[in-house]
Amino acid sequence: MNNIADARNIGSSGIMKGKLYHARELNVVSAVISISGIIFQLLLASNMSYLLGNAIVQYSVTIGLFLCGMGVGSYLSRYIGDKHLYTRFIAVQLIIALVGGSSVFLLFTAYAYTDFYRPLAYLLILLIGTNVGCELPILVRMVTKIMHSLKDGAANILAWDYIGSLIGSLLVPFLIIPFLGYVRGAFTIGFLNLCVAVFIFWRFHHKITNKAILGIITVAVALILMGGIIAGDALSFSMEQKLYKDYIIKSFDTQYQKVTLTKNDKDLRLYLNGNLQFSSLDEYRYHEPLVHIPAAVTPRRNHVLVLGGGDGMAVRELLKYEDVKDITLVDLDKALVDFCRKEPLIAKINNKSLENPKVKIINQDAYKYLENNQTLFNIIIVDLPDPNNESLNKLYTLEFYTLIKDHLAPGGTVSIQSTSPVFAPKVFWTIVNTVEAVGLEVFPYHADVPSFGNWGFTLAANYDIKPGKIDIQTDTKYLNNQIIPGMFTFARDEKVDTDAVNTLLKPVILPMYMDAWQNY
Repeated sequence: MNNIADARNIGSSGIMKGKLYHARELNVVSAVISISGIIFQLLLASNMSYLLGNAIVQYSVTIGLFLCGMGVGSYLSRYIGDKHLYTRFIAVQLIIALVGGSSVFLLFTAYAYTDFYRPLAYLLILLIGTNVGCELPILVRMVTKIMHSLKDGAANILAWDYIGSLIGSLLVPFLIIPFLGYVRGAFTIGFLNLCVAVFIFWRFHHKITNKAILGIITVAVALILMGGIIAGDALSFSMEQKLYKDYIIKSFDTQYQKVTLTKNDKDLRLYLNGNLQFSSLDEYRYHEPLVHIPAAVTPRRNHVLVLGGGDGMAVRELLKYEDVKDITLVDLDKALVDFCRKEPLIAKINNKSLENPKVKIINQDAYKYLENNQTLFNIIIVDLPDPNNESLNKLYTLEFYTLIKDHLAPGGTVSIQSTSPVFAPKVFWTIVNTVEAVGLEVFPYHADVPSFGNWGFTLAANYDIKPGKIDIQTDTKYLNNQIIPGMFTFARDEKVDTDAVNTLLKPVILPMYMDAWQNY
């Protein structure tokens, strides 16, 4: 009798260990599908921000629709019977794999060829969100039936789900976008859901119905995803080419932005997140006013700071002055700066300025650099992208310009690219107001740059300057002393009456900017 009892205890212990093992497997599955879900959410939001702009709106809409879809999916899961839990879970994984994996490719296609980008984007977000919302309650029920404990089953699944969300959110900026890109990245993550479906199919095959149909669908989805992964780069290039009139010769994603270089017979153009950075035909008409106006009115030019300007064009102009002893270039994106330093077509235009021994390159956020550095500079050139998202907005605030003022040596000047007084006059004059509010002498000016249009700058100094007596004494292709006084004069439709000041706590520029440029 004792032997029989021992055998029963051993058998019971073995069954319990098997159940625990199965439950732990499903916990890991929870983490994996959570990684997939958060990555799809971020990829879709990033894609919409890239193509439509206004990252705050796009991420808000994406998160809202995704969570709404999850709520719908969670509610619908109640209608799945216990008999079909594993079968339905596999079906959900196959739907997420196929729809999520091909989502970015479908969106690029819709943007290039149709007018239905937004409706399709919202539909895909809802569809993926609904299935993601359905999978978690199914998992909880699966683990609960194994462990016979709702408390333990739900707690473990949710814990692993949250861990997976953290991992997925970190993978997007540091791995998926820089190394795989948007299209291949989505197909690859879709393959992750496919692997989960295959694992569940193999591990719990005795609980699955309609095996033949599921098997055929699984193979079909696998072939589509593999095709997308293999041909992802070609597909990305084909879709992206539709967004530009000239031929794309280089395109890659950095940790911070998408870099695209296009070329035709006469013109080389660099785009960051789809926004033109420079055109080789007329970039000098932008960089000469940006650099030589402040350089001409600064008594000493020993030490110069350039914030942004990773293309090296502003540095090229500064190196024309022999009395400039050192130039510190602060640009967040190391990959972009390295590209502009090594790419022969760009290096030819910037005269290899980024390799000059006078130039020190620091890859850091401009705001953080000014906060953590005490060096004073005679000239500060602010050559940053337009304030078209919340991270760039902080570089156009009262707080940022206060830091710039604190880094100006006595008799120091600063010039700031300030977007267009024609296309975005409220933004332009708000930047001028904000710089003036920190206590600097301010003189707005503008120049005609064909590829940009009429473009504005803000000249500021911590001493009294006379812009009407500016004397350019270096080689230029555009600037001369005769046209400079007119650059400080604005037409009636280029001036607006506003006293707005942009601050970190009240970022008024961002909505102004989005409203101004939406029709251009």
